[in-house]
Amino acid sequence: MIEHGKTGYFAYTEKDWYTYLKGLIMNPELRREIGQAGQKYALENFNVEKITQKYIDFLNKIIE
Repeated sequence: MIEHGKTGYFAYTEKDWYTYLKGLIMNPELRREIGQAGQKYALENFNVEKITQKYIDFLNKIIE
């Protein structure tokens, strides 16, 4: 999931794309922060253990 301005950007228009890409190109620190926040989110929420638990929970609901 993207949290706008924290783990990525939602660009709805051509102007949005230009603005966000230009900001990332011109600001190496911002690129680093967005990249690290996105990586952290992915590692915390999409690891094997979490995904496996979601499947187990889903299957248990079906069984009930």
